[in-house]
Amino acid sequence: MSTLLLTTALHGLFGQNIEGLFKGYYYETEWDFTLSLNGHYTWQTRGHAGSITEHGHYERYGDTLLLYKWLDPEVFDSDHRIDHQLYVYSDSCLVDLFDKFDYCIIPEGQNWLMSNKRYLDYPQIPTTDSSIIAHTASLIQMALEWSPLCAFFDCDTESTAPLYLLNYFELQSGHQPEITCYQRQVYFVDDTLFALKPANQKLYIRDIKFTPYTVQIGLYNHNRKSYAFIVFITDPTTGNYIIDEQHSSISL
Repeated sequence: MSTLLLTTALHGLFGQNIEGLFKGYYYETEWDFTLSLNGHYTWQTRGHAGSITEHGHYERYGDTLLLYKWLDPEVFDSDHRIDHQLYVYSDSCLVDLFDKFDYCIIPEGQNWLMSNKRYLDYPQIPTTDSSIIAHTASLIQMALEWSPLCAFFDCDTESTAPLYLLNYFELQSGHQPEITCYQRQVYFVDDTLFALKPANQKLYIRDIKFTPYTVQIGLYNHNRKSYAFIVFITDPTTGNYIIDEQHSSISL
């Protein structure tokens, strides 16, 4: 979904540059973005994530900023690369498309600002786009049929017993996409019904995270106290999403 947002923005009109100091604080780290009207930026961190200062230039397309890091702050390198991608909001905040934390212009005299995590993507926000709903459903189904996941919830590929997922934002009972797992139907249910279901048929979606380059789905099995983290990347041959076996993991 973030990829769709980014693509839409890039096809919009070139936006006017932004000026100001945008501050954020999360992961025990203070983050500063200083943007200039001439298209230059400075990015600084102080805290648990380290003390780092980077310089570069940015380009604005509609509501999206593309930041290019300079390898040498004094000399623009023609072989620059995209370093960060930030989504611009009308409330004077920037939101990182990868981790979804925001950076905002703070009131005069205030030294720091706690960042908020923004929900940018379906299913965290509503949508009527059937293609996005179907795409999300297909990824969940691929995750549930990933063979190492069988050990995660004691699955039997011959079983027809349904699986139950606790409602997750817009993925919920009443207007859920159709999902199966091998021969098993998958249902989203609310807290009350979820509590009544057999423990070995229940799973939680902890997170579905869309970035411009990957999709990450986190699952939790409360009965086994186990986590699964499934990462999807684009197959360069077909252009379709496939599971990144190297970066996907299960803790049993």
